[in-house]
Amino acid sequence: MKKILVVVLFALSFHLYADNALSVSAAWIPEAPPVAKVMAGYLEIKNNSDSKIILKSVSAKDFERVEMHETVTKDGVAKMVEKTAIEIPAQGSVSFKRGGLHLMLIGPKRSLKRGDTVDLTLTTDKASSKTSFSVKQATLDDHSTHQHHHHH
Repeated sequence: MKKILVVVLFALSFHLYADNALSVSAAWIPEAPPVAKVMAGYLEIKNNSDSKIILKSVSAKDFERVEMHETVTKDGVAKMVEKTAIEIPAQGSVSFKRGGLHLMLIGPKRSLKRGDTVDLTLTTDKASSKTSFSVKQATLDDHSTHQHHHHH
């Protein structure tokens, strides 16, 4: 009987560990025209654990498929390279942003407008976790979301 209890406790602690290992912030999708067949997704993933975590895939019920891409510039030419795994170092973080790593959200199944929320599932070598992305107005630079108010 004791042995079974130990196994159950171990399984529970692993589950809790896996859920808290990754924290996601700044998850957003730039608004695209309704005819767009592909949208982009940006986010910041932090690994709060003491061991590296490999992000293996991302999926969303609102899209036919989601791919992880990296914009690589070689000889002055930028091209997108699909990534099948992204390593998030222990106690480190990875940014998916314009001009670098980003998510390609392919084949939207519904029209997504500003203010909509999309659930994506991140699957790692340890667990999978759901995270919500907000659809926001697409802007020319990512800094426009931080508006500065000047008081006189």
